[in-house]
Amino acid sequence: MGIVIFAITFAYLSGRRRRKEVSAANAQLSYAANHDLLTGLANRAYFHPLFERELADSITAGERCAILLVDLDRFKWVNDTFGHSAGDSLLCAVARSLEEAVGDNGHAVRLGGDEFAVVVPKVGSDIELANLGNRIIEQLSAARIVDDASVAVGATVGIAVGPDDGQDIKTLTRSADLALYHGKGDGRGCCIRYQPAMQSEVDERRLIENDLRDALEKGQISVAYQSIVNARDQAVVGHEALLRWEHPTRGFISPAIFVPIAEEAGLINQIGDWVLHSACAEAANWPAHIRLSVNLSSFQVEGSGLLASVVHALAASGLSADRLELEVTESVFLRQGNNGDEALERLRSIGVSLALDDFGTGYSSLGYLRRAAFSTIKVDRSFVKSAAKGSQDSVAIIKAIVSLAQDLGMKTTAEGVETPEEMAKMRDLGCAQLQGYLFSNPIASPSRDMNSAHRSAA
Repeated sequence: MGIVIFAITFAYLSGRRRRKEVSAANAQLSYAANHDLLTGLANRAYFHPLFERELADSITAGERCAILLVDLDRFKWVNDTFGHSAGDSLLCAVARSLEEAVGDNGHAVRLGGDEFAVVVPKVGSDIELANLGNRIIEQLSAARIVDDASVAVGATVGIAVGPDDGQDIKTLTRSADLALYHGKGDGRGCCIRYQPAMQSEVDERRLIENDLRDALEKGQISVAYQSIVNARDQAVVGHEALLRWEHPTRGFISPAIFVPIAEEAGLINQIGDWVLHSACAEAANWPAHIRLSVNLSSFQVEGSGLLASVVHALAASGLSADRLELEVTESVFLRQGNNGDEALERLRSIGVSLALDDFGTGYSSLGYLRRAAFSTIKVDRSFVKSAAKGSQDSVAIIKAIVSLAQDLGMKTTAEGVETPEEMAKMRDLGCAQLQGYLFSNPIASPSRDMNSAHRSAA
């Protein structure tokens, strides 16, 4: 009898233990299915039912529910520079900061990669929502130690609110994504609320992208050249290659519009390679003392084929490397950090020189100048115009840039000079070179104009 009771008891306890084990296993599976295993945040699979439930409850209660899409800036640079293990550590730290910033106001979710979302039920005022978005950016942008180095990644936030911006999760997620896209286009590091006009802008960009692809196939993109002159005597010392697109129905489309679209669409390397080869071939026909300046997109510098493209363009044209100057903006360093330094150093190693364009309009770290060993600093046209109109702030900035350039053995080029007054002011402030419509409009072929002038003189 005792044996029977023991057997029954053993079977009961074993079954109970197995049920607990099965229950625990099911709980683990459920957790794994609904949570990101790296950061511990809710995952994309859990996001949809969560958002759907909170949205429905809010609408039923006559309240609003918001979604904030959060995208890290420069995370790719961290992965490329420090490795994926460091990137994973950073994501975990970011997740904790996101939870801290959100607190009891909502639910933090990792959608994948460096993309996060926050669902906020029972939204208060728009100001409170904007404050939450800015608090997220501030906390996620704080410097962190990665591999014994201090690393700061920024964040951009796109916001959509239901039912104002949509009454279902698909519409609201798309609206928040449009706001995020708009924010990243505005320079990142900002919090943007969805506006209906954003869809029209995206549609317009898509049309321009399609037309740009067509223009590349049909050879409708061209290069024009604007003179750079010596400030003392206005003698031409170089020409800058400028992209031009004359659309068959829209007319002239500014590079400020179509270059960012080309970057986003993955077309900029193709365009940049063509510009390098075309411009070097043109410059090879100029007198030996005339230099060529070509703008580089930060996306080109980020790519692996730039050095080979420059080397091939020089070899194919016969242009000496010391006659080629490549212009970059501070975005190269903001996007890539040390990787940008290395890419520029490889270019310098083949004999080309570097210019820092639009200096003073971005973050303007003096470290950029020392690290990349630029030969020229280009003063942005906004300072040129305001200094000529008497702005003491702009005068002080230009003086500081000129003094810094002289101390570092660099030249300064003032851009956008359009009046004799601007020319005189820039010369008085010590700019070594000038560029703008006062001296020449961009022309299709300086070599052809030189030959025509030579024949006329003869």
